[in-house]
Amino acid sequence: MEYFTNRLHGKRKGALSLAAFRTFVDVAVHLADIDDAPNASFWRCEEGFIDLAKSGAILEYAEQEILRGMQIPEYMPEFTLLECDTFRLHLRVVNPGRPKATVLAMPHHRMIYVVEGSVKLDKFEQPRPDPQHIFDPLRKLVRRGSQTLKRGDHISIRALSDSCDFSVDEFAILLELHSACVGRFEWHYDLVTLSPKWILSSDAGEMRAELALMTAANLGSSDSVVHVASLLDHENPFVRASALKALLRLDKDGARACLCKAGEAKHPPEVRKAMNINGAEQAGNEWR
Repeated sequence: MEYFTNRLHGKRKGALSLAAFRTFVDVAVHLADIDDAPNASFWRCEEGFIDLAKSGAILEYAEQEILRGMQIPEYMPEFTLLECDTFRLHLRVVNPGRPKATVLAMPHHRMIYVVEGSVKLDKFEQPRPDPQHIFDPLRKLVRRGSQTLKRGDHISIRALSDSCDFSVDEFAILLELHSACVGRFEWHYDLVTLSPKWILSSDAGEMRAELALMTAANLGSSDSVVHVASLLDHENPFVRASALKALLRLDKDGARACLCKAGEAKHPPEVRKAMNINGAEQAGNEWR
């Protein structure tokens, strides 16, 4: 238990004041210790997850957080309940709203339990989730029907392969258990055409790297050329492609020397960007 709580974010230890959460942690830690298969222990937590969801501790915790928020105006209720290296447990409130235009294929497995209310799920599957890092507009989702989950129902959602669009007539409270990431990218699909729209890195460091490259390109300072060039060999092909576009705006001669290497890359987005830059210098003024 001490090993687990030491890895929790300081703000997220409040849930452990309730016995049901401590019991769940004991189960999760035990399964992690006896199972060395990646993410296998996550699926074996299902029984403990359902026991926790049925215990009443979830609503008790939510009530405590809401009351505290009412008593302390500057307090923001914390609905990420537990978080460590192997999983994340949190509450999700789903409200009626406008129909969404995008559905996601997440890079982590999920278990979802309906604590209050009911939700309608439109289910989809990506039959070809690999390779994850190559954006292919022809890799469409396949519809797998709809399902209504009521209070006490639960569902398991596989990383990368399964996608669900949630909708409600009235608000619902969901308890969600997420595994550690099993993929490096989060895919976003159009809900009408079911075609992929874009993909994002699940690594916060890589997302910050792309943001930094965009900022460096917009600022136009030659002092950043060395740092931008250092990312041309990054393992994430999208970071490499963004570095190449940034370099073109900062140092055209240096960027051209990298075009041949990018053109030989076996990653379509990188190839397309290299071709665009090579064919028209104005491509360097556009950001994907």
